[in-house]
Amino acid sequence: ELEEALRSSLAQDFVDFEHLVVDDASPENSTQTVLEQIGDPRFRLIRLPQSLGPAGARNAALRQATGEYIAILDDDDVMAPGRLSKSIASLDAHPEHALVAGWFEAIDAESALHAIVRPPTGEQRIRDVLPFHNPFLHSSCLIRTAVMQKLGGFREPLRHAHDYDLILRLAEQGRIEILPEVLAGYRFHTENITTRRGLLQGAYAEVARECARRRAAGEPEQLEEQVAAISVADDSGSNRRAEARVHYQIGEWMFRDGRVREARPWLRRAWKGEPFRPLCAGLLIASYTPAFLRRLLGPIFRPLAASRYASWR
Repeated sequence: ELEEALRSSLAQDFVDFEHLVVDDASPENSTQTVLEQIGDPRFRLIRLPQSLGPAGARNAALRQATGEYIAILDDDDVMAPGRLSKSIASLDAHPEHALVAGWFEAIDAESALHAIVRPPTGEQRIRDVLPFHNPFLHSSCLIRTAVMQKLGGFREPLRHAHDYDLILRLAEQGRIEILPEVLAGYRFHTENITTRRGLLQGAYAEVARECARRRAAGEPEQLEEQVAAISVADDSGSNRRAEARVHYQIGEWMFRDGRVREARPWLRRAWKGEPFRPLCAGLLIASYTPAFLRRLLGPIFRPLAASRYASWR
């Protein structure tokens, strides 16, 4: 997966870049081996002597970044062709924008495509959903380096929601946008943080939202105190729950992509794995509801679903 991610960087039509690859103190030198096999001087390895976690590893790269823009790429995701050139052209044309991202393909561990995920476009629509969940795929984001440095990069105490926290803070610095084009492939499987530690991630995301609310009200964030108060158990040991979340997410993406009939078996599997998730049950029922009735009831139920979205994630 790492090699596929790195080669997707090489396949870009924008070639004037430096790719900082952070090895977060892995026990083997597999990252260095992959880079030596590729043999491109634009890749530079940063090997950390001790693990700093995802946020700390990204901050280590940020401190050494010299370019005008920061493009994020997780090691199991891929860049779509033209991602860099399209994103850079957008930020160059809109100096008031702090961040641009895009749509993405949902792929599994074998790179099979399950859906095209189309988050909302247009700043107001994005800002409407941002208080409930993060519509940005991190591996599709291009961010102005100066703004990232001004914010101090990622906040490491928010270990499982540092990307969402960054987006919320970037939205306070300038305009934000999602381009209506596929810019990345997101590999979704049972080892993702969202699936493996979904409940814990939801708790950290709630802290990120509360910090944003307090900043808007001019109140002290008290970030460390909020993180210390998190009492949700780590649910990483449940393979059944992780599989159910993978099934649900694929079903939801298919449903949103208009492939309602294809979504049903995925949602049924998700419901069997986690029968007490109201959004899963609701979406499963909606998949059997006639289309005209979904259109009629959608404006009524959509706000209710949005308010509970974070608890499912």
